[in-house]
Amino acid sequence: MAAPGSARRPLLLLLLLLLLGLVHCASAAMFMVKNGNGTACIMANFSAAFSVNYDTKSGPKSPRTPESTDVALFLSLDLTVTADGYEKPRPESPSTTPAETRCEQDRPSPTTAPPVPPSPSPSPVPESPSVDKYNVSGTNGTCLLASMGLQLNLTYERKDNTTVTRLLNINPNKTSASGSCGAHLVTLELHSEGTTVLLFQFGMNASSSRFFLQGIQLNTTLPDARDPAFKAANGSLRALQATVGNSYKCNAEEHVRVTKAFSVNIFKVWVQAFKVEGGQFGSVEECLLDENNMLIPIAVGGALAGLVLIVLIAYLVGRKRSHAGYQTI
Repeated sequence: MAAPGSARRPLLLLLLLLLLGLVHCASAAMFMVKNGNGTACIMANFSAAFSVNYDTKSGPKSPRTPESTDVALFLSLDLTVTADGYEKPRPESPSTTPAETRCEQDRPSPTTAPPVPPSPSPSPVPESPSVDKYNVSGTNGTCLLASMGLQLNLTYERKDNTTVTRLLNINPNKTSASGSCGAHLVTLELHSEGTTVLLFQFGMNASSSRFFLQGIQLNTTLPDARDPAFKAANGSLRALQATVGNSYKCNAEEHVRVTKAFSVNIFKVWVQAFKVEGGQFGSVEECLLDENNMLIPIAVGGALAGLVLIVLIAYLVGRKRSHAGYQTI
């Protein structure tokens, strides 16, 4: 054996392998090399494939050339050891032996999945808003009476780039009302909790003598929004219509869309604009939603009454026929 003081020296000539022909897919084989004492100093289990291009008298040859079977190839592997000896490899895992070291190609690739961002929790859905009464008066007396519950439906982009939709109720206990009376425009202005200003504008069609909700404006602050100042307006609405002198009433929820990102949900609305006699609501004009809701029980009741009538007629006809089969003695 070589003296330990040398820096690097050959350990052994691992293998002289003679292959007759070019082998493209060889089977694995076990090889062993022993030292002079007959002790195995290295073992190897592998297969090898050769690809050689070379020139002959008849022209260039490649591994796919049939005449290449007369080519002899030799494979030689040399291993060296440093003066300090071998370093004991660390085990790769509990399933491998301490003497085994795997190449980088055989090691499993990392499977760490990218972190999944937490999904935003949905905003809690509030209960139906409380109904409150509002009135607007001018020099000629009351020009607006309203009783309704109000809920804001807002869609906006938050600071984390997510888009959310929130429902905010107008709390009557934290809301102050004001307004103005005009010949062709009546306004109701609501200031809620110091950050929200909601404005309703009622117009009138003089030719048809009908009033209607013409416009809605909103200015509010959304602390979690990318742009906290939220503003929306629409002055071309045609909602809550009734004849001047009458009142508009709807027990069903009214959904008034102002813009793509803002709408108002109005609950149990009862409103009258411009001409209000004695500060009281005039004759009621029901909304179409309530009329449809009334038609359902009427239709069901009518169908039941018709069914009862048919059964009664059938009974009487059957009874009359049964008496016709007997004669008086």
